[in-house]
Amino acid sequence: MNAAVLAIIQAAIVLVAGATAVWWGGVAVTWVFGRLSPAAETAVLRGGEWIGRVERTAVFATVLTGFPEGIAIALALKGIGRYPELKTGSKVASERFIIGTFVSLLVAAGLGGLSRWALQVI
Repeated sequence: MNAAVLAIIQAAIVLVAGATAVWWGGVAVTWVFGRLSPAAETAVLRGGEWIGRVERTAVFATVLTGFPEGIAIALALKGIGRYPELKTGSKVASERFIIGTFVSLLVAAGLGGLSRWALQVI
């Protein structure tokens, strides 16, 4: 296979999988939140959608590049940044934070791992 074609295929895998991780992760989190009790619907942390996108991008990138320790860094930064709100906020907001983070993490890490595997196979 031509080196230029291979590079284009690899870039396409990374871009499509990365965009999918960021977008579908948000869809998955919204879907899971929709399945929670109605009381959980009212507890919203400001900026959560954007923070989730950045989180999924970071997790996807760290898994793709073979630096899974980066997941711990991203989660620590997110936790430190949210700590004041979670400490003084409601229990429902804390639960949504944990659930949203785990769902988001699973989608991004899964697609990052799948992309890493695909890049090794081609």
